[in-house]
Amino acid sequence: MCQLLSINTFEEWVAYIFDHPFSVPAWHWDLNTPSWNEEEHNAQVVEYMTALFENAGDVLAPFSNAQLNQGFWLLASNTGSNHMYALLDEAVPWPSRKRCIEAMEQLFRQCFAQRCSSYVFYEQPGGAPESDALNEICYLWFDIIPIHGKPDEIGRRQVDSVFLDTIESILYIENDACRESGSHGMDLWAFYYPDRVASALERLGHHTGDPRR
Repeated sequence: MCQLLSINTFEEWVAYIFDHPFSVPAWHWDLNTPSWNEEEHNAQVVEYMTALFENAGDVLAPFSNAQLNQGFWLLASNTGSNHMYALLDEAVPWPSRKRCIEAMEQLFRQCFAQRCSSYVFYEQPGGAPESDALNEICYLWFDIIPIHGKPDEIGRRQVDSVFLDTIESILYIENDACRESGSHGMDLWAFYYPDRVASALERLGHHTGDPRR
Protein backbone atom coordinates (compact mmCIF):
# COMPACT_ATOMS: atom_id res chain seq x y z
CA MET A 1 0.00 0.00 0.00
CA CYS A 2 1.47 3.36 -1.02
CA GLN A 3 2.10 6.16 1.41
CA LEU A 4 -0.47 8.99 1.50
CA LEU A 5 0.84 12.53 1.24
CA SER A 6 -0.29 15.52 3.25
CA ILE A 7 -0.56 18.58 0.99
CA ASN A 8 -1.26 21.91 2.68
CA THR A 9 -0.15 24.58 0.21
CA PHE A 10 -0.54 25.39 -3.47
CA GLU A 11 3.21 25.09 -3.95
CA GLU A 12 3.25 21.59 -2.47
CA TRP A 13 0.41 20.57 -4.77
CA VAL A 14 2.12 21.94 -7.89
CA ALA A 15 5.27 20.03 -6.94
CA TYR A 16 3.22 16.86 -6.44
CA ILE A 17 1.66 17.14 -9.90
CA PHE A 18 4.60 18.35 -11.98
CA ASP A 19 7.96 18.27 -10.20
CA HIS A 20 9.11 14.80 -11.22
CA PRO A 21 11.72 13.64 -13.73
CA PHE A 22 10.26 12.47 -17.02
CA SER A 23 10.00 8.68 -17.05
CA VAL A 24 8.47 5.85 -19.06
CA PRO A 25 6.07 4.84 -17.70
CA ALA A 26 5.16 8.05 -15.92
CA TRP A 27 6.13 8.31 -12.28
CA HIS A 28 2.52 8.20 -11.04
CA TRP A 29 1.97 4.67 -12.39
CA ASP A 30 4.37 3.28 -9.78
CA LEU A 31 2.11 1.77 -7.13
CA ASN A 32 4.71 2.50 -4.46
CA THR A 33 4.82 6.22 -5.20
CA PRO A 34 3.27 8.35 -2.44
CA SER A 35 -0.05 9.84 -3.50
CA TRP A 36 -2.56 12.41 -2.30
CA ASN A 37 -6.13 11.44 -1.49
CA GLU A 38 -7.52 14.42 -3.41
CA GLU A 39 -11.14 13.32 -3.34
CA GLU A 40 -11.26 14.18 0.37
CA HIS A 41 -10.19 17.78 -0.37
CA ASN A 42 -12.45 18.92 -3.21
CA ALA A 43 -12.64 22.57 -2.17
CA GLN A 44 -8.86 22.66 -1.97
CA VAL A 45 -8.60 20.93 -5.36
CA VAL A 46 -10.84 23.52 -7.04
CA GLU A 47 -8.88 26.36 -5.44
CA TYR A 48 -5.54 24.91 -6.55
CA MET A 49 -6.64 24.10 -10.10
CA THR A 50 -8.05 27.62 -10.50
CA ALA A 51 -4.79 29.18 -9.32
CA LEU A 52 -2.84 26.93 -11.68
CA PHE A 53 -4.97 27.67 -14.73
CA GLU A 54 -5.20 31.43 -14.14
CA ASN A 55 -1.44 31.75 -13.64
CA ALA A 56 -0.26 28.94 -15.89
CA GLY A 57 2.45 30.93 -17.63
CA ASP A 58 4.33 31.77 -14.45
CA VAL A 59 3.52 28.70 -12.35
CA LEU A 60 4.52 26.19 -15.03
CA ALA A 61 7.59 28.02 -16.31
CA PRO A 62 10.09 25.91 -14.28
CA PHE A 63 8.94 22.61 -15.81
CA SER A 64 9.76 21.00 -19.14
CA ASN A 65 7.03 20.19 -21.62
CA ALA A 66 7.57 16.49 -20.96
CA GLN A 67 7.03 17.05 -17.24
CA LEU A 68 3.91 19.08 -17.94
CA ASN A 69 2.52 16.41 -20.23
CA GLN A 70 2.80 13.70 -17.57
CA GLY A 71 1.45 16.01 -14.87
CA PHE A 72 -1.55 17.05 -16.94
CA TRP A 73 -2.43 13.41 -17.63
CA LEU A 74 -2.42 12.82 -13.87
CA LEU A 75 -4.51 15.94 -13.27
CA ALA A 76 -7.10 15.61 -16.03
CA SER A 77 -7.69 11.88 -16.53
CA ASN A 78 -9.62 9.80 -14.04
CA THR A 79 -7.21 6.95 -14.74
CA GLY A 80 -4.63 8.98 -12.84
CA SER A 81 -6.60 10.88 -10.21
CA ASN A 82 -10.01 12.21 -9.22
CA HIS A 83 -9.15 15.90 -9.40
CA MET A 84 -11.69 16.83 -12.07
CA TYR A 85 -14.59 15.27 -10.20
CA ALA A 86 -14.24 18.13 -7.71
CA LEU A 87 -15.90 20.31 -10.34
CA LEU A 88 -19.09 18.29 -9.84
CA ASP A 89 -19.08 18.38 -6.04
CA GLU A 90 -22.07 20.50 -5.01
CA ALA A 91 -20.54 20.91 -1.55
CA VAL A 92 -18.05 23.25 -3.23
CA PRO A 93 -19.72 26.61 -3.96
CA TRP A 94 -20.79 26.94 -7.58
CA PRO A 95 -19.01 30.29 -8.18
CA SER A 96 -15.71 28.62 -7.29
CA ARG A 97 -16.31 25.68 -9.60
CA LYS A 98 -17.50 27.96 -12.40
CA ARG A 99 -14.38 30.11 -12.13
CA CYS A 100 -12.19 27.01 -12.31
CA ILE A 101 -13.82 25.75 -15.50
CA GLU A 102 -13.61 29.20 -17.09
CA ALA A 103 -9.94 29.43 -16.10
CA MET A 104 -9.12 26.57 -18.45
CA GLU A 105 -9.14 29.17 -21.23
CA GLN A 106 -6.14 30.82 -19.55
CA LEU A 107 -4.37 27.46 -19.34
CA PHE A 108 -4.67 27.24 -23.10
CA ARG A 109 -3.64 30.86 -23.69
CA GLN A 110 -0.74 30.98 -21.26
CA CYS A 111 0.59 27.44 -21.60
CA PHE A 112 -0.56 25.42 -24.60
CA ALA A 113 -0.60 28.35 -27.05
CA GLN A 114 2.91 29.31 -25.99
CA ARG A 115 4.52 25.88 -25.76
CA CYS A 116 2.83 23.47 -28.18
CA SER A 117 4.16 22.84 -31.67
CA SER A 118 2.09 24.24 -34.50
CA TYR A 119 1.36 21.02 -36.38
CA VAL A 120 -2.12 19.47 -36.44
CA PHE A 121 -2.09 16.52 -34.05
CA TYR A 122 -4.85 14.39 -35.55
CA GLU A 123 -3.19 14.54 -38.96
CA GLN A 124 0.02 13.10 -37.51
CA PRO A 125 -0.88 9.72 -36.00
CA GLY A 126 1.93 8.59 -33.76
CA GLY A 127 3.39 12.07 -33.74
CA ALA A 128 5.68 13.85 -36.16
CA PRO A 129 9.37 14.73 -36.07
CA GLU A 130 8.53 18.28 -35.01
CA SER A 131 5.82 17.18 -32.56
CA ASP A 132 5.97 18.41 -29.02
CA ALA A 133 5.25 16.54 -25.81
CA LEU A 134 2.35 18.86 -25.03
CA ASN A 135 0.40 18.55 -28.27
CA GLU A 136 -1.30 15.29 -27.37
CA ILE A 137 -2.60 16.43 -23.99
CA CYS A 138 -3.68 19.74 -25.51
CA TYR A 139 -5.65 17.97 -28.22
CA LEU A 140 -7.23 15.47 -25.80
CA TRP A 141 -7.89 17.82 -22.87
CA PHE A 142 -11.69 17.83 -23.15
CA ASP A 143 -11.64 14.16 -24.14
CA ILE A 144 -9.87 12.78 -21.08
CA ILE A 145 -11.56 15.05 -18.53
CA PRO A 146 -14.24 12.67 -17.19
CA ILE A 147 -17.01 15.27 -17.49
CA HIS A 148 -19.25 15.24 -20.54
CA GLY A 149 -22.71 16.56 -21.23
CA LYS A 150 -25.76 15.40 -19.30
CA PRO A 151 -28.60 17.55 -20.64
CA ASP A 152 -31.25 15.38 -18.97
CA GLU A 153 -29.92 16.18 -15.49
CA ILE A 154 -31.10 19.61 -14.32
CA GLY A 155 -28.29 19.88 -11.80
CA ARG A 156 -25.68 19.43 -14.49
CA ARG A 157 -26.90 21.99 -17.00
CA GLN A 158 -25.02 24.93 -15.52
CA VAL A 159 -21.80 22.89 -15.44
CA ASP A 160 -22.33 21.82 -19.04
CA SER A 161 -23.07 25.37 -20.13
CA VAL A 162 -19.81 26.73 -18.70
CA PHE A 163 -17.81 23.89 -20.26
CA LEU A 164 -19.34 24.68 -23.64
CA ASP A 165 -18.62 28.40 -23.25
CA THR A 166 -15.03 27.61 -22.32
CA ILE A 167 -14.51 25.24 -25.23
CA GLU A 168 -15.95 27.85 -27.59
CA SER A 169 -13.58 30.51 -26.25
CA ILE A 170 -10.61 28.25 -27.04
CA LEU A 171 -11.67 28.12 -30.70
CA TYR A 172 -10.74 31.81 -30.96
CA ILE A 173 -7.17 31.46 -29.68
CA GLU A 174 -4.70 32.23 -32.47
CA ASN A 175 -2.88 28.92 -32.20
CA ASP A 176 -3.43 25.78 -34.27
CA ALA A 177 -3.02 23.35 -31.37
CA CYS A 178 -5.56 25.23 -29.25
CA ARG A 179 -8.09 25.61 -32.05
CA GLU A 180 -7.73 21.93 -32.84
CA SER A 181 -8.43 21.07 -29.20
CA GLY A 182 -11.47 23.35 -29.16
CA SER A 183 -12.76 21.77 -32.36
CA HIS A 184 -12.27 18.29 -30.93
CA GLY A 185 -14.06 19.34 -27.75
CA MET A 186 -16.99 20.67 -29.76
CA ASP A 187 -17.18 17.38 -31.68
CA LEU A 188 -17.41 15.50 -28.38
CA TRP A 189 -20.07 17.76 -26.90
CA ALA A 190 -22.13 17.88 -30.09
CA PHE A 191 -23.50 14.46 -29.16
CA TYR A 192 -25.14 16.00 -26.08
CA TYR A 193 -25.87 19.56 -27.26
CA PRO A 194 -26.05 19.53 -31.06
CA ASP A 195 -27.91 22.84 -31.39
CA ARG A 196 -25.62 24.64 -28.95
CA VAL A 197 -22.52 23.39 -30.76
CA ALA A 198 -23.96 24.25 -34.18
CA SER A 199 -24.62 27.82 -33.00
CA ALA A 200 -21.07 28.10 -31.65
CA LEU A 201 -19.58 26.94 -34.93
CA GLU A 202 -21.81 29.33 -36.85
CA ARG A 203 -20.55 32.22 -34.72
CA LEU A 204 -17.00 31.07 -35.38
CA GLY A 205 -17.69 30.97 -39.11
CA HIS A 206 -18.95 34.54 -39.06
CA HIS A 207 -15.90 35.58 -37.05
CA THR A 208 -13.40 33.96 -39.38
CA GLY A 209 -15.33 34.57 -42.59
CA ASP A 210 -15.24 30.84 -43.35
CA PRO A 211 -18.78 29.69 -44.33
CA ARG A 212 -17.69 26.07 -43.99
CA ARG A 213 -17.37 26.41 -40.22
